[in-house]
Amino acid sequence: MRSPFLLTLLAAIGCDREEAVACMSVEDTAATCPSAEEVDPEALSAPWDCDNTVVSVLEQETPSPETGVFQVADAAGCCYDTIQVDRTPNSECMVGRPLTAAGRTLAPSPHLPADPVAAARIRIAALEHASVGAFAALTLDLLQHGAPPRLLADVQRASRDELRHAASWLKLSGQRRPLGPMPMSSHAPRSLAEVAAQAAREGCLGETASAILMRAAADAATDAKVKAVLSRVATDEERHALLSWRIVAWALRTGGAEVRAAVAAAWQAPLHMGAMIEEDGFEAAGLLGPTATARVLAQASVEVLRPAARALMAA
Repeated sequence: MRSPFLLTLLAAIGCDREEAVACMSVEDTAATCPSAEEVDPEALSAPWDCDNTVVSVLEQETPSPETGVFQVADAAGCCYDTIQVDRTPNSECMVGRPLTAAGRTLAPSPHLPADPVAAARIRIAALEHASVGAFAALTLDLLQHGAPPRLLADVQRASRDELRHAASWLKLSGQRRPLGPMPMSSHAPRSLAEVAAQAAREGCLGETASAILMRAAADAATDAKVKAVLSRVATDEERHALLSWRIVAWALRTGGAEVRAAVAAAWQAPLHMGAMIEEDGFEAAGLLGPTATARVLAQASVEVLRPAARALMAA
């Protein structure tokens, strides 16, 4: 991760700099927002964006709180014009269920060829491979909290699916090199509230969004072989997404008020999703770029994510 000082220098000299709106959450009852001078740039982020870091807030009049800013929950937010700089592309984007440690996404670092389509497919393969570790960690969490055997069995099945997905993406890339070693960290026991909050963010939201993106990518692909692979992956990811909602529903029934508060908070932060490829124009290859990704996710938020989150919390 680049240091804040380096990011500020990059912004000052115009490197990968852009002006864009970023927001921060506030209490639903808040009548006013902090002034631009009072806002910590690190508290701001752009909904659905994961490639830019806010380095400074531009001078402007103090905004009024808005509702629904963060796409999923009708949470209040304060939005500001900001200066942002590009960091390592997709460095913290969710693609499926990520394996994380100390807030960072862990994945292999494979050799990437110059061809952008092959490179994008290899990156996706690495993230699918990392999901095997994420489901292993989820298995330990569920065992610790006495989850029913059916949930455990379905998590194990999902782990096997991810291995197959990684192999499929590698085959589509045309590359034979292995993905390389997987960075790992020790798995510390977590409370059921922590498990539920992560499942809500990375499972209910991240996996559901990924499933919808994958289905859209399959529909856009023109090569029959690519379309078949992506359709199979999309079907599996849809099943994984349903599993995540079932896990959170079980945790809410089991854990009481603490779990409910943690899940409610999890809905409100921006959902950082990454495009399958960093440039637009590769939809025919089954790879959605930033523009198509933003369009699909905005629609998914309104039609799927928000209604499902509300229904789960009302149950």
